[in-house]
This record gives sequence, structure tokens and C-alpha cells, in this order.
Amino acid sequence: MEQQENFKNYNYESKEKEIKTVEKVKAMRDFLYLRDKRVEANEKIFKIVHELEKNYSRLDLEKTYLFNIMLSSTIDREECTKFDLPGEDSIVKHLETLVKEYQAKAE
Repeated sequence: MEQQENFKNYNYESKEKEIKTVEKVKAMRDFLYLRDKRVEANEKIFKIVHELEKNYSRLDLEKTYLFNIMLSSTIDREECTKFDLPGEDSIVKHLETLVKEYQAKAE
């Protein structure tokens, strides 16, 4: 109940920012998976998962919304207590790095 109330209390600007970030993560994820090296991209994403598991419990990760989006989960935002991970562990940062790596290979 508290998680749902916290989510409902976000201001409009925060909600818009989250929506844009989710769309960005989905686009990066889709870019990686639509490539001809889908298996390789999947392995790299699971390397990210294993690295994060060194610093966070599985439950902590499962309650992080962008972590679920990265893994193509259909979990509702209200079920997650966190949006992204802090600092260098950020899902956005990890995917941006991976996308840049694939873009560099294509050049």
C-alpha cells in the first residue's frame, strides 16, 4: 500500500521523466536484441545482471523497475520500490555503455 501511495504522490514532472527514461531503456534494449548478434547481446546483459548481483540481493534487483525493463519483464511500476540503481550501477548507464560498444563495432 505504501509503495502505491509513494508512486501516486510523484509530481507530474517526475512521472514524465520516468516515462521518458523507460522509453529510452526499452529502445536501447530493443536495439541490442534486434541486432544479428542477439545471443551475444543477451549474454552481455546477463553479465550486467551477475555484476549487479555482487552488490545487491536478488530481491533488491527484482524490486528495481528499470532492471525489470532491461530483462523484458512486464512488472507494474507500482510493484517496484526503486526506479533505477544509483551511480555506476545505473541500468541506464550500463545499457548506454553496451549500445556504444555495439555502435563502435558497426563503424
